[in-house]
Amino acid sequence: MTRMIALYGHPFAAFAWKALIAAYERGVPFDFRVADPEHPEHAARLALLSPTGQFPALLDGDVEVTGSNAVVHYLDRIGDAPPLVPLAGEAAVRVREMADVFDDYVAQPMQAIVADALRPEGERDPTGVARARDTLERSYAWLDRRLPAHGWAADARFTLADVAAAPALFYADWTHPIPPERATLRAYRARLLAHPAVARVVDEARPFRPFFPLGAPDRDRGRAAGLYPGRPRAYLPLMPMAPPPDFDTLTIADIARLADADRLPPVERWHPDHCGDSEMRIARDGTWFHQGSPIGRAAMVKAFSRILRREPDGGYVLVTPVEKLDIAVEDAPFVAVEMKRDGEGRDATLAFRLNTGDLVTASAEHPLRFVETEDGPHPYLHVRGAIGNGLEALVTRAIYYDLAEIALAGDDSAPGVWSAGAFFPLSA
Repeated sequence: MTRMIALYGHPFAAFAWKALIAAYERGVPFDFRVADPEHPEHAARLALLSPTGQFPALLDGDVEVTGSNAVVHYLDRIGDAPPLVPLAGEAAVRVREMADVFDDYVAQPMQAIVADALRPEGERDPTGVARARDTLERSYAWLDRRLPAHGWAADARFTLADVAAAPALFYADWTHPIPPERATLRAYRARLLAHPAVARVVDEARPFRPFFPLGAPDRDRGRAAGLYPGRPRAYLPLMPMAPPPDFDTLTIADIARLADADRLPPVERWHPDHCGDSEMRIARDGTWFHQGSPIGRAAMVKAFSRILRREPDGGYVLVTPVEKLDIAVEDAPFVAVEMKRDGEGRDATLAFRLNTGDLVTASAEHPLRFVETEDGPHPYLHVRGAIGNGLEALVTRAIYYDLAEIALAGDDSAPGVWSAGAFFPLSA
């Protein structure tokens, strides 16, 4: 039976990168269990594995390991690749020294600045941020003197020092840019991002860039997905997702309760500067694309859909408290893929499941409208935002036929359907 280690973390978390890079570098198969709101069972397990639920943690049968360096040490015992951590001698001291510098004097001040950006305006710590930026400036100068002009940080081979350096320098340069005069350090960072294991982690984290609190710069592109030759399929991290509720077994009351409990981010209150284009597109069938490639992870699509907003000019954006990026939408951003009906006539209620798993009941607050087009009627369901200029779901043709059948069987003066006390005519 193939050994399969479980790694707990998040693809955008700096210290989780260390575990991912080490696993990729050594060719260790693993099951990547993402700890986020879509996977509460993973977050709960992580809370037991780590003292404060921090990333990363590893589970290998009965063996539990927490902390990025300890996880890298554990992975270093598996497989036939050269060790990332020399066991003894001056090389071992040098590798551990440089790994500590990147962890303690680059990653930690970077995280302090990022954490401050997440605080409410009245709780910011400008003195702490200034101290963290000064630490980064001094660390950049020290590293620029100590790093070699070519190769890796502490050895001729890629080691733990480089594993620690990759996420630390990646995010630090976003947070407090490395000055142009630190040419040696800047060149080393570029070599890191071109290294296959690092480039792969960069690519896998790319869809989460809109969530970076300080705004992600439009640079640092890893290699395109699929350009990692020689990797066995087991090398791909598995991203399980908790299944949505079974729509067929839900009552209308269940759907109303679940919809009411789903608290969305207050995107209507966020007004950051426009930062460019997300390079994302939502096709008419509801498929999300990034840089031309479909986003296959349902949890990721749902996460992005929750920060989607329609602007007064009719355009669509992904918005966070610090960044706003354009996104192309071919028709409607959602697709209604299932419908459930309860009651008859004026007492009927129509509930819909969207392609993102969201549940919406047609009502005066969520009206249905029907648009005549060259290829037939297109029904739309209002999901959220301002009615008339908010986010809608295109109702599938199969559901439209069900709606038409309901309408034609009714005794209203004009064909239409009732839901939650509101009437929706089939004609515009």
